[in-house]
Amino acid sequence: MLSTMFGIGVFLALLGFSAHLLLNLWVISTVDDIAQRAAIEVAVSGSDDSGLPNAESRALDHARALLGRWAPKVSLEFEDDPTGGNVILHVRSSTLRLMPTFGRFDPGPPPLDRRIVVHRELPAP
Repeated sequence: MLSTMFGIGVFLALLGFSAHLLLNLWVISTVDDIAQRAAIEVAVSGSDDSGLPNAESRALDHARALLGRWAPKVSLEFEDDPTGGNVILHVRSSTLRLMPTFGRFDPGPPPLDRRIVVHRELPAP
């Protein structure tokens, strides 16, 4: 009886860890894809420097709509490129918490924190 209970406990622990890991990877890849699309949308908008804030605002609104209820947990910020030839989008997202942390051991991937750089398609002179 004891060995059966131990086996079921180990199985449930592994199942919980697997679900935690897979759902976090799904959240990270979804947020990363939406952020990549937002950066590309601004880069190919053809806006000059004066129209760039409008294109960024539209892209962020669209990205937040796609994120749905996860949008408050995601930070999307466009950064200025000193050369003016790139669109830089800084993305931060928290992870999904299904399992508790065990001291310094945090199961699953780290929170998303990256910069997406896409070359701008500038209007013809």
